[in-house]
Amino acid sequence: MSFKEWILLREEKDACYHKVKGRYKKWPSAYACVPEKTSKALTKEGWKSYANLSVGEEILTFSMDKECLEFKPIQNLHYYENAETWVVKNGNTGWKFECTPNHKWVIKYPKCQGSRKRKKYTDVINDMRLVSIEELLSGSGKNKKLVISSNYAEGNPIKLDKIYKYQTNWIEYLLNCSSEQRETWLYSAIVYDGNQLKTQRLVPQKNENTKEYLYDTPYGKQSFGFKQKDINHRDAFLLSAFLNKGLVTFKKAKNKDIYSCHYTAYNGTKSFENFKLIEKRQSNVWCPQTENGTWVMMQETDGNGLISITGNSGALVKCRKVGAANWGNSSINESTLEKEKGLHGWFDRNQGKGWIDCRASKKGKLIPCGRKKAGKGTERKYPACRPTLSACNKIGVKRKKDEKSISWKKGKE
Repeated sequence: MSFKEWILLREEKDACYHKVKGRYKKWPSAYACVPEKTSKALTKEGWKSYANLSVGEEILTFSMDKECLEFKPIQNLHYYENAETWVVKNGNTGWKFECTPNHKWVIKYPKCQGSRKRKKYTDVINDMRLVSIEELLSGSGKNKKLVISSNYAEGNPIKLDKIYKYQTNWIEYLLNCSSEQRETWLYSAIVYDGNQLKTQRLVPQKNENTKEYLYDTPYGKQSFGFKQKDINHRDAFLLSAFLNKGLVTFKKAKNKDIYSCHYTAYNGTKSFENFKLIEKRQSNVWCPQTENGTWVMMQETDGNGLISITGNSGALVKCRKVGAANWGNSSINESTLEKEKGLHGWFDRNQGKGWIDCRASKKGKLIPCGRKKAGKGTERKYPACRPTLSACNKIGVKRKKDEKSISWKKGKE
């Protein structure tokens, strides 16, 4: 029996497995996956493909709660053969990737967008949530940003006793050194081997006869490029740029062992308005499952490569989190998790925060249930605890029949 066949047989065929599989016409639609041959995850030793990863091994993920990159262990590895995948491209920017239609990405809502459009979602964290590529391409991606890189604060100052240009594991070094060292490493690479890309727009000055190139876009972006033959050096440069909250892509030259790399210094997000589905394929796919529901992926699609934050949660994962009886139902019994798991069920709510305080939680910001001290005024009120934000607006069994909504500010009990 091959390793792949063992993984397929290893899948737990519980109540959620049968319920989710019965809903989707094509299995494994329950999982959000990426192609096996072209996608890698980042471990503390370097980039690894599906065949070289194991459950329990730590990979780099993104915490929406903390808004930073952090290492988390792999909870499970999912693998499926001949799944439908979509190839998605963003104009001529070099951003091109392949994934299943339900594969999820971290999106960030604009600050100006009120909570009215988002209050139907209970999984919004710091104005971010995971959204499938199918949903984004259907039109809901307008005015939203993909979160594709972030800050990485781990590491301490390192002094290498011996340095070898080709033998040193520069990926491991960059992950373990301090943020100041990573920044210096990146800037020195740009100075000695990079070039700053000019914008193609000439801007007139006070003297109409004088024009000059701008190196910064109106949004504060700065773009840099460089070429590299050694793939380990390429990966190290791209990783240093990514960990510096940069947008990175690379492309292999035709008939040459040389890579053209592109780094844009910005705020770690990318507009989704110009993304388009260009092709549908069949591929063997895989997905690592992590506590944060995200992971950092390197993928090379048709010669175009990128490093990005991506998601890993699918329908089967969600079903097992809320229980087969609750998954897919419009109204969920608030105490089901607690009945099944006891106190563990309480803390399984809202990404491990437990139940939330309806008096304090609003606009997608979830405040754990409890109070620090008994003060004056509103601080004297006990928290109004519910398992989800939507449950805060439900009418309880002790409410008056003609009462249509609950105002926690007025102190109705």
